[in-house]
Amino acid sequence: MNAEEISAADLGQILEAERELVLKTQDNYRQLKQKFVELQERLHEVTQQNEVLAAERQDREVKNELFRATTLSEVRESFKLELVEYERRLEEVDHQRQMLQAKNLKLEDMLREQRVESRKATEEWHDKERRLHAYFEEETAKSIAKLQTERAAKTSEASEHAEQYREEIRGLERRCRELSDRLLSTNSKYEEELKRERRLREREQLAREEDASEIHRLQAAQSEADRLLHRKAEELQVLQKKLNEVLLEGLQREASWKQDETRLLNDFEHSKKNMRQIYDKLEAEYTIKESQALEQAKPSPRIETATDIEETAHLKKEATKRHENLEQKLELERKRHKEELASLVARLEAETKSKQQLDETIVTLKKKLIINPEAEKQLNYAAAQLLAKEDELKKTRAHYKELLKRMKASLLNIERKYKKTQANFEKSIVF
Repeated sequence: MNAEEISAADLGQILEAERELVLKTQDNYRQLKQKFVELQERLHEVTQQNEVLAAERQDREVKNELFRATTLSEVRESFKLELVEYERRLEEVDHQRQMLQAKNLKLEDMLREQRVESRKATEEWHDKERRLHAYFEEETAKSIAKLQTERAAKTSEASEHAEQYREEIRGLERRCRELSDRLLSTNSKYEEELKRERRLREREQLAREEDASEIHRLQAAQSEADRLLHRKAEELQVLQKKLNEVLLEGLQREASWKQDETRLLNDFEHSKKNMRQIYDKLEAEYTIKESQALEQAKPSPRIETATDIEETAHLKKEATKRHENLEQKLELERKRHKEELASLVARLEAETKSKQQLDETIVTLKKKLIINPEAEKQLNYAAAQLLAKEDELKKTRAHYKELLKRMKASLLNIERKYKKTQANFEKSIVF
C-alpha cells in the first residue's frame, strides 16, 4: 500500500514535472516562433535592401556606361582637338620663327653690304679729298711760278711798262689772296661738312649697334618663347599621361568593385539559403518535439516504471540541450549575417566614396586640360610676343631703309658740292 502510494506520489510529481516541461517547451517554442517571425521579417528587409542595392548597382552600371560613352569620349575628342590646335600653333610659331630667322639673315646681309658701301664711300671721299688738296697745291704753285716768270720777263723788257707790270702783279697778288681766302673758306666748309658727316656716321653706327642689340634681344625672347612652348608641350603630355592613368585606375577599380559586389551578393545568397535551411530544420524539429510533448502530455493508462521515467528525463535533457544548441547556432548565424551585411554596406559606401573621388579627379583633370587659363594665357602671350617681334622687325627694316636713303642722298649732296667747288675754282684760276 505504501509502495503504491509512493508510486502514485512519484507519478504525480513526474506528471507535474512533465506538465511544467511541456509548458516550458511550449513557451520556448512560442519564443522561438517569435524569433523565427522576426528573423523572417529581417530576412524580408534584407531581401528588400538587397533588391535596392541591386537596383542601385544597375543604375550605377547604366551611369558608368553613359559616363564611358559620353564623358570619356568627350574628353578624348576635346583632348584630340586641343592637341591638334596646339600642334597647329606650334607649327605656326615654328614657321614664324623660321621667317624671323630668314629676316634676321637678310638684315645681317644688308648690314654687311651697308658697311661695305659705307667703307667704300669713305675711301672714295678721302681719295677725292687728297686729289683735291694735291690739285689745289699744284695749281697754286703753277700760278705763283707763272706770275714770277711773267713779272721777270716784263721787268727786263722796258722800264715804261714796269708800273703796269707792278699793277698787274698787285692785281694778281690780290687775286691770289682772294683765291687763298676762298680756298681757306672752302676748306673750312669742307672740314665742317666732314665733321658733320662723321657725326652722322657715328650716329648711324650707334643706331646700327642698337638695332643689332635689339635683334639679339628679340632672338633671345624668341628662344625663351620656344623653350616656354616646349615646356608647355611637356606639361600637356604629363597631363595626358596622368589622365590616362586616372581613367585606367577608375576602370580597374570599377571592375574590382563589380567582382567584390558579385562575390558579396553570392555569399549573401548562400548565407540566406543556409539560414532558410536552418529555419526549416528548426521548424520541423520543433513541430516534431511539439507533437511528442503533446503525446507525452496525454494521460497514460499504464503506470510507468523507473526505467521509463529515466528515459523520459534523458529525452527531456537531450531536447533541452538540443534546443540550446539550436538557439546558439541561430544566434551565431544571425550575428554572422549582421556582420556580413554591415561589411557589405561599409564596402559599398567606401566604393561609392572612392568612385565619387575618382569622378571628381577626372572632372578636375578635364577642366585643367581643356580649360587651362594659364596655358591659354601663356599661348596668347607667346602669340603677342611674336606679333610684337614682327612689328619691331618691320620698324627696324624701315629704319634701315631710311638710313640708306639718307646716306645715299648725303653722298650725292657731297659729290655735287665737290663738283661745284672744283668748277668754281677752275673758273677762278682760268679767269
